[in-house]
Amino acid sequence: MIALWTLTLLSGCGLGTLNHSDGREPLRSAWWREMPEQPDRTEIVLSNGYLPCEEADWRDETIRVDLVTSMCREGARHLWLQAVGPQSPWSGDGPTGSQLLASSYTVEEAQLNDADGLDRTYTVTRDDLVYSASEGGLLSADADEDVLIGEVSLPLLDTAARFRAEQCTSDAAYLAIAQVFAADGCP
Repeated sequence: MIALWTLTLLSGCGLGTLNHSDGREPLRSAWWREMPEQPDRTEIVLSNGYLPCEEADWRDETIRVDLVTSMCREGARHLWLQAVGPQSPWSGDGPTGSQLLASSYTVEEAQLNDADGLDRTYTVTRDDLVYSASEGGLLSADADEDVLIGEVSLPLLDTAARFRAEQCTSDAAYLAIAQVFAADGCP
């Protein structure tokens, strides 16, 4: 089944799709990385917003504003998956074998604070952050060089995705994303 989705994803040259109770939309960001300090753990970030994976000074105001705008705009949806264990598939239903851990952040409503040309900032007025979204979930993925191709189903969130994720080696990018999840959402 992964081979069929591989052909579908590659033929469309996209990163994949995110399906949820409100509809279906294209992924604009899909990255993965292996955890050097935990070799049996793989992290995957999927988002309908553009979240760059690059070495950057995330303290730089322009870069930070771009990231917050992408993460905090109305309709933004982000999944942070952790696959623990040696091989696919990973399951959200238990500690045996390979396990899936999932977090989800959705911005349901946001208010535009400031617009200066194309630069915009938002304040989130209603959002949903779920840390333990993996119950009943399943992640299947295969790595091909530095690309991870797979699909995830998270029934607890009524969410599924098919993706083609590029490998990300930037600790800075992951730390920036992690800060939004750790801070219980957008500012």
